[in-house]
Amino acid sequence: MQVGEINTGVPSSVKIADRKELSEFVRTHLGHRLTAMVAPVCIPGPFWHGRNDAYRAAKEGSYSMLRMFIEFLGVKSKRREAAAGIPSPPPTLCQPCDEKSDDILIDAFSHFGAQKLKPSDFGDDEGTIARMHRALCKINAHFTYDQSKPNLDDYDRIASPHDVVEWGRVVDIVVQKLDKHFYAVVGEDIVVHSDLAALFIDHFKTRLGLQSAVRGDGLGRP
Repeated sequence: MQVGEINTGVPSSVKIADRKELSEFVRTHLGHRLTAMVAPVCIPGPFWHGRNDAYRAAKEGSYSMLRMFIEFLGVKSKRREAAAGIPSPPPTLCQPCDEKSDDILIDAFSHFGAQKLKPSDFGDDEGTIARMHRALCKINAHFTYDQSKPNLDDYDRIASPHDVVEWGRVVDIVVQKLDKHFYAVVGEDIVVHSDLAALFIDHFKTRLGLQSAVRGDGLGRP
């Protein structure tokens, strides 16, 4: 833990200690949402026929799931207030203390060894994750204009994350953290939809050197 870092995280009140329940959670709840997060990132562009409305919908779904997985890992962004007349400092990560009684975060699986991450567990990427989480919170809530862009095409001024250096980069980081701190710890394969398994292996497991095996599944009821 970094100097000055306060552990304010509240332990999850939901505890899953049954291996079968864990496996079903990984196969269905995590499988669906992980698939939604990574699909528009790792499926080749031509599949989307010029990035049409299907791509746009998938991208918005990825944004929502990315925010959810950052919070599942146990952190969220903290907005820092600025003094009058001074631009707001960049957000930082914190361990939230406002979880609801039925929230399932990573430490709901502490029986299997999984624990919430601390901001310092993200190392040099802490600021990147904090800025992305803050952007996703705003995107999920309301439209935001980037007023620094020239007013040429108004539609292009919506302040969305940069596809490669922000969105794609943070998806990589979150997948790596899920692999190291959840799947490898609890002893479960990474499960995504069967249609995506080979692409996930190429784009994430092989490229990032993930520890966990990857398995495709229909993600419906057995």
